[in-house]
Amino acid sequence: MLKKRKKKITKLQMFLYALLFLVVAGAWSFKFMIMDNDKPVATSENAVQKQIIIPDGSSSSKIASILKTSNLIRSEWAFKSYLKDTQIDRKLRPGTFELSNDMTFEQIADELTHGGKKKATKRFTIPEGYELSEIVELLTQKGFVDRDEFLKLVNNPEHLKEDYDFLEYIPEGHDLEGYLYPNTYDVYVDASTEDVLRKMLDGFQEIYSEILKDKIEAGGNLNDFITMASIVEREGKLDKERAKIASVFYNRIEQNMKFESCATIQYILRERKTRLLNSDLKVESPYNTYQHLGLPPGPIASPGRASIEAAINPEKTEYLFFVVNPEGESGSHNFAKTYKEFLKYKNIYKDSLQ
Repeated sequence: MLKKRKKKITKLQMFLYALLFLVVAGAWSFKFMIMDNDKPVATSENAVQKQIIIPDGSSSSKIASILKTSNLIRSEWAFKSYLKDTQIDRKLRPGTFELSNDMTFEQIADELTHGGKKKATKRFTIPEGYELSEIVELLTQKGFVDRDEFLKLVNNPEHLKEDYDFLEYIPEGHDLEGYLYPNTYDVYVDASTEDVLRKMLDGFQEIYSEILKDKIEAGGNLNDFITMASIVEREGKLDKERAKIASVFYNRIEQNMKFESCATIQYILRERKTRLLNSDLKVESPYNTYQHLGLPPGPIASPGRASIEAAINPEKTEYLFFVVNPEGESGSHNFAKTYKEFLKYKNIYKDSLQ
């Protein structure tokens, strides 16, 4: 009967066995190190309660640093490893939290994902069609911003470009007129002037990403779109008419006609007049569309979504004029293709004023 031959263990096999042993030993050692660092900093008898604030957008590293600085954990790396291993790092919330230094990693993580007190906030609303000067006045009066600091930021937005990609398309030297998106915003009670500004820029960034970015990257001009949208915003009252109003201005560009937009004159005058005088129409300014062809240099107000959509997707019409319709829905207009038709509607409007 043949004897079974003993298998020889090669040097390679010995190396692999040794490597496997080191990996397993290292894993267990790492686990025990985390377990050791998971021990609370203090016992329940001498525990101290602490309030911490986790800002919006904080990474697990930032949170671990806050906890270590507050003496709530023994080790930053051990806490980060625990968060990663348990996938809790994806669920952490910002806010104000009451934590104790006798808590384990699990207890702290549970508070940071489920507990906590929401930080107090305050709210402001920017109406659609507000000019930058009106926004400054509103936020200053309500105590949301420091006027001088806010003006400095909106007039020199260069340092914000790295956070908002749409800003690279604003012509050099222009301020943020038209790009502070009109909406209702909540900010923390201790929000800085720049925090408030960024809230509105976040609002525009969102609308930009949704409906503008593709058109701009395909060669569209952001400044032209928002300038057109701002005029549509100030000229129109009803959302259902905005795309038609935009078509009138685009048709005028094609026909080499001046816009003759009263809204641009109001912007120059910085006041709202119920009726403009002939002298008002002659004021010298690149924003005077009674004197200059085409779009003005930049936006005249902050347009809302409906006006922006109208500027990028106008109706296909042959209209060249529009006049307030005193006999229709409040805020509606009569639209005309010819000057003769325009005069008819204009006379109807004048008669309604008598």
